[in-house]
Amino acid sequence: MSPPVIDADDFPLIGEPLPVEFANSLYASEGGDIDFLATPAHIQKWFELAAAEVPFPTRLSGAEANALRELRDAIRAVLRAVAAGTVPGSDNVAMLNRYAARAPWSVHLGWNHAGSPVATERRHGTTVDTVLGRLAGEAIVVVAGPSGPLIRQCTGPGCAMLFVKDHHKRRWCHHSCGHRARQANYYRRKKAVAGHHT
Repeated sequence: MSPPVIDADDFPLIGEPLPVEFANSLYASEGGDIDFLATPAHIQKWFELAAAEVPFPTRLSGAEANALRELRDAIRAVLRAVAAGTVPGSDNVAMLNRYAARAPWSVHLGWNHAGSPVATERRHGTTVDTVLGRLAGEAIVVVAGPSGPLIRQCTGPGCAMLFVKDHHKRRWCHHSCGHRARQANYYRRKKAVAGHHT
């Protein structure tokens, strides 16, 4: 069975940090999971829409596509564990660290035209290794950043998207999930009142 045709508007992009968006590329829905990295064409489109600033190869081998999905699944498992307040499985943590180590980097010091020092990050290795390393490294920073893990799972009806809780009252990945939750509560209360009067 071939993967479904996915339009640009279908991609579940909600403006979160890159590793969170990457984890959400496996979208869990009531009708079953949708893998937005199912094919090399889907992967190309996802990077075009979600990570246009990440240099990405125009052609992917099957092994490279599998590596991206494998890393996505490990990041997703780690972020979901953190969102649930549990320690992620050591195999997923080891995989994240292994991918992060695939893209060694160095910092190059220079001066700009105004005479100010500038540090430029330089990555070595293949383009795919660089992308894998960047995604894994950024996921580690999201999980173990200075403000602590702020990863949460959306509490909207039927939604399993992950997000970074950037406000103490935030409970949903997107305002549309909040709207659906408020509508569901409204209709639930209305039904309870109607049932009470019969």
